[in-house]
Amino acid sequence: MKIKKLMTTVFLTFAMLLLVNGQPIIKGPTWSFAALEDEKVEGIVSGDVQEGVSIRLTKVVYGETSSEFTETDANGYFKFSDLLNGNYTVTPEKNGYIFSPKSISIIIPNNAAKNIDFSATCIPATECTEGFNCGTEDDGCDGTIDCGTCEADEICTDNICLPNLDIDSDGVPNDVDNCPNTFNPDQEDADNDDLGDACDDCLDVDDDGVCDDIDNCIGTPNPGQEDADNDTLGDVCDDCPNDFNNDADSDGLCGDIDNCPNISNFGQEDTDNDGIGDACDDCLDVDNDGVCDDVDNCPGNCNTQQLDADGDGMGDVCDSDPGCGGGYGQPECEKPCAYPGNNYCRDNGPCTEGIGDCDKDLECASGLICVQDVGTDYGWPLNVDVCEQVDEYPGDNYCALYGPCKEGIGDCDEDSQCASGLKCVNDVGADYGWPSNVDVCEQVSCGGL
Repeated sequence: MKIKKLMTTVFLTFAMLLLVNGQPIIKGPTWSFAALEDEKVEGIVSGDVQEGVSIRLTKVVYGETSSEFTETDANGYFKFSDLLNGNYTVTPEKNGYIFSPKSISIIIPNNAAKNIDFSATCIPATECTEGFNCGTEDDGCDGTIDCGTCEADEICTDNICLPNLDIDSDGVPNDVDNCPNTFNPDQEDADNDDLGDACDDCLDVDDDGVCDDIDNCIGTPNPGQEDADNDTLGDVCDDCPNDFNNDADSDGLCGDIDNCPNISNFGQEDTDNDGIGDACDDCLDVDNDGVCDDVDNCPGNCNTQQLDADGDGMGDVCDSDPGCGGGYGQPECEKPCAYPGNNYCRDNGPCTEGIGDCDKDLECASGLICVQDVGTDYGWPLNVDVCEQVDEYPGDNYCALYGPCKEGIGDCDEDSQCASGLKCVNDVGADYGWPSNVDVCEQVSCGGL
């Protein structure tokens, strides 16, 4: 203590040298001052790091070497106080950094031992920590180091490759995952082929060997993909396999059997039986004579010629008094083009020439008789009876069988076999070109029989 106290009271003459890396950089004047116990060294570390840099102060005082340490604060500032006279070296240290200058040497006493500053530069690491083989690691200088990549069946955990038991991270272990490389926690498999929908390149729900994206009947097996109407809907699942438009009018009938495929007509009414429904038939023709009913002069009777002998607007074949075929000098009436039907003349008579079926002369127009079993002459069944002109002798007992007979018809046997107002006149057949003994129904004057 005596020695120290003596030193603090002695005035010295001293030339200050500031050494940097062992080289003098400051040479000042010679000052005289007293060595004080509060001499200090202070400075700042700047650059890539400021806080936490270890500052080592190595001193040689009276031939003895020792060191003391401090750390920089958040601003890089450091300070050593209460220093004795001597030679000192200031050295900054921190792993991963180099400093410029590496150290600074000073001699105390020196009241100007300030601004002992250093600049830090970060040294990035170039290799990952031993054992790390994947991911990235901090290089210590705000950068990263690539430590490697794991295999496809591995996962990087804390920079170490480990076996990946769930490669797609969907919560389903690889050994039971139906799409081990595709995230699909629901494991949906619509076609039950053990390959999940999420990774199934050929979803085939009906298992017919045709992928759903091109299958024309998804859900119904049809490996042949038959499509008769080429509507892209396979026959096996097409409600209308022969109708490209698939019941366009939505009446429940496919176009290939619908008599009005574009107009809804549930009842399929077809009055003229021409295969075209009434709802879409521009020419309704109930008698199928090729003449539309709205202009047909006999809309219920087939008469392609539309003859109208008496010009009354009613065709011969449906006119009860057509003005034809009823006697000498009259033109022949048009014959119907189709067999009207059994008992037609009874229900719709009297019939004109060439119309049947009749049962008696009274069902025929004036001048005509009901001729039996001549249907084949008209393209009808043999047993059809037709109203015709009397060109030939009708036959014995005709009026008894088919009467009462009209005027000029025979053979009769009594007046009751003739129509009202007529009498059965005997043996006048020669007047009609028949055998002379034929009896004929005729009008009789007051002086007659």
